Amino acid sequence: MAYSSNTDLLKRFTSSELAKLTGDETGTTIDTDRTDVARELADATINATLKDRYTIPFEDPDPLIISISIELTIYHLYRIEYGELPLPSEVRGYYEESIQLLEDIQTGELYLEGSTAGIDAPPTIITTKSTGNRIYSQDTLDNYFGEYDV
Repeated sequence: MAYSSNTDLLKRFTSSELAKLTGDETGTTIDTDRTDVARELADATINATLKDRYTIPFEDPDPLIISISIELTIYHLYRIEYGELPLPSEVRGYYEESIQLLEDIQTGELYLEGSTAGIDAPPTIITTKSTGNRIYSQDTLDNYFGEYDV
């Protein structure tokens, strides 16, 4: 099940703009195959990022997942249409924000309404270890390993 639709894209673009973004220079026909490919890439990114935390695919996706799917679909449409040319900064910014939101959901900083996380966020590890507990000094380690941070 796709998390977003062409109707969602048409809330962001006019029909003509979306048709041009999908490869029709005249702006008359939306290439739905291209929007489907971009959406599949977007939803695959969502699923791959959240697979260890939630049961995917989402049956009834949270509005945040729908929004991320739309933004990532738009990003992939631009990538498909313009290849390696620089993306508009707005598209790039929304892409980076969407990836950050996915990472925050995956780590448990954000929770999805109506979805139960399969695992808890990683535990905070508390230690009493300090640099003073080392057997070998930093100089000794540097001499042995070189200038690597050990």
